[in-house]
Amino acid sequence: MDAAANIRFRLFAARYNHPVEVVVVRKHDFKMKVLSTTKKFEQQIMTGVDYRIQEFIGE
Repeated sequence: MDAAANIRFRLFAARYNHPVEVVVVRKHDFKMKVLSTTKKFEQQIMTGVDYRIQEFIGE
């Protein structure tokens, strides 16, 4: 994710006071990252969409 996109996502999260889930689709999997949470969240490489975001952010 480039710096300009990162800033846009963070501004969106600040304006609406809600974390943003960013997904980058690749050929056989996708990268997922959550921005604007109180705890550090590392980028995850996922192969399926059968996950709950609450499992990652702890809500």
